[in-house]
Amino acid sequence: MENNNVNISGATQSNYTAAAAGSYTCTVTANCGTTTSNAIVVSTGGITASVNPSGAVTICSGATAALSANTGNGYSYQWMLNGNNITGATNQSFNATSTGSYSVFISSPCGNATSAATVVNIANVTASISPSGSATICAGSAQTFTANTGYNFVYQWFRNGVVLAGATSSTYATSNYGSYTVRVTQGGVCSATSAASVLSVTNNPTPTVTPQAQLLFVQGKVWCLVPIRTLVCSNNGKKRN
Repeated sequence: MENNNVNISGATQSNYTAAAAGSYTCTVTANCGTTTSNAIVVSTGGITASVNPSGAVTICSGATAALSANTGNGYSYQWMLNGNNITGATNQSFNATSTGSYSVFISSPCGNATSAATVVNIANVTASISPSGSATICAGSAQTFTANTGYNFVYQWFRNGVVLAGATSSTYATSNYGSYTVRVTQGGVCSATSAASVLSVTNNPTPTVTPQAQLLFVQGKVWCLVPIRTLVCSNNGKKRN
């Protein structure tokens, strides 16, 4: 057995336990010749621990924050709430349902580590649309409505109170006038519906051009009508609400 192409003293068996970093190969000699194996790289060092999602998570009462730790060979886990071990919480993932700071302690053959905490908060689900209130577009263009975002949110958009099939993302683009709302659901448990945002569509203007004529008077008597080159342009654009 060799480490970084240097023979390891006494390493002449078919297996070898590596305790140092390096690139290990094995040279086999037989009646028909000698050959060297592919290299296996062994590294040493500590481990890290992390929780996903990180930072802070807000859920409604009755919903669940699905927390997961990073994985590795030989890892074992202990989840903690506010620095205290959670009894029986020794899997790679943990479902949090109450407020507090959740962290995970990982032990392995290469060392131990404790993650930064993910803070779980509990609050009611809210739903809102931007732009709010009302919006106006010209015919042929589109308006994009955007709903508020949050952990594990699911969306359903409505037009005039009727479900819009397939409109289940956090944004919705439309060129149709109407009253738009969005329903936000978290974890299949809590939901809220936004106030309406009314979209108005203005028809494109249809201009018309007409010539005008002028009357000429001489000593109080009309002689003739003389066309002039004044053109009048009118705008017939209308708004649909």
